[in-house]
Amino acid sequence: MSRLGALPGQLPEFLDWLEGDDGQHVRLEGVMTHFACADEPDDVTSPRQLESFRDSLAVLASRGFHPPIRHVCNSAGLVRLPHAHFDMVRPGVAIYGAASSREVELPGLKMAMSVHSRILGIRELPAGARVSYGHRMELNRPSRLGIVPVGYADGYPRRMSGQAQVLVRGHRCRVVGNITMDVSMIDVTDLPDAREGERVTLLGPQGRDRIDAYELARWADVIPYEILCGISKRVPRRG
Repeated sequence: MSRLGALPGQLPEFLDWLEGDDGQHVRLEGVMTHFACADEPDDVTSPRQLESFRDSLAVLASRGFHPPIRHVCNSAGLVRLPHAHFDMVRPGVAIYGAASSREVELPGLKMAMSVHSRILGIRELPAGARVSYGHRMELNRPSRLGIVPVGYADGYPRRMSGQAQVLVRGHRCRVVGNITMDVSMIDVTDLPDAREGERVTLLGPQGRDRIDAYELARWADVIPYEILCGISKRVPRRG
């Protein structure tokens, strides 16, 4: 990862320090590396990284160091490198019930969170009306828009504008116009009975359908973890 720790070639120098006076108050309890590419489709790096880690353990052992905890695997490594679980694993996005992609998803996982709001109000607008900042969306028919009090300040990325969908009464509704800081607008024209107060699902199941983190990530052009970590603190949580 090139961010923390010592390079394999620096281990002897580090162990000299650890055995010296300056390191006498430090006890080596664990040793780890972090897979940089385990979630890549054509990962050829992780096997080499694992081999380097095993070589480093051998260097430690040759100097009399046998740390009780050795750990390597992130969420993707849990799936793709089961022989590298060692003494402990470090699931990240898997704790949310997701993965960096469907290809490295742990079987049997269920999403540990969902995100919902309600329709704040309904606007009846004529064909040709332009919607939201920049007027990049022009309605091509008389439309009913639901006003949903969720925006990018809540962690609903503006980059999803023009692509995102939500669930109302188990049906998919498009998010229209640019997502704003506090408000998004959804097209409920095809749900003529939709009313103020209707439950809106932005992430999770409703009826027979589901909006999952992978869809949101694709619409926003980010990884699912960024979506899940990005739900802001102002969004109320319920256990």
